[in-house]
Amino acid sequence: MKDDDHAAETSAQSQPGAGAQGQRIGQPNAHAEPPPARRLDRAPGERYVQGPDRVATGAGRKVADRVTDTDPAPRPVPRGSVARGIVFGLAAAAFGLLVFEVLAGPLSFDTGLIVVALFTGRIVGLGVRTGARGSLSAVGRVALTLVITVVWLAAAETGDWLVAQAQGGVLPLGEYLIQTYGFQPVVQVAAALLAAGWSAR
Repeated sequence: MKDDDHAAETSAQSQPGAGAQGQRIGQPNAHAEPPPARRLDRAPGERYVQGPDRVATGAGRKVADRVTDTDPAPRPVPRGSVARGIVFGLAAAAFGLLVFEVLAGPLSFDTGLIVVALFTGRIVGLGVRTGARGSLSAVGRVALTLVITVVWLAAAETGDWLVAQAQGGVLPLGEYLIQTYGFQPVVQVAAALLAAGWSAR
């Protein structure tokens, strides 16, 4: 009997901690390493970002479709042509010619003719620029405008002289302009050409 007790005691001493290990069954081990944290494939807020290589899904797709449907499509800018620029320029010149002849003939408003020349050069330049938008360079528009303005100046001065001839005048064109207006025709030419070139840029 004593031999059995001694053998049991010897076996217990040969396995130290066995009793304590038995007592810790079911309890967490304080020295054990914690399991590694689970890493997400992407940041939580990344799923709300719509990149160029991602396809919108769910509510994001509905919002994108609604925005696309409500946004107006950009309107194309109308492109002009050389012919349209010429037509617009000539129309402006015809209007300026009418005003010039009324002031020079029936009203005899000599000083106002400089203002008419400035105004006509301005609207001719704007007409050419508007009509030839996108089809002519700035140099081309200015050149075309100056040609139309020179034609208008010649027509205006000649028309005024023809009216005077119809009323009994006998002077040639050059002498008539000098005796009637002095150096005003030179100022008219300068004002019209400067306004036309500046407006057609």
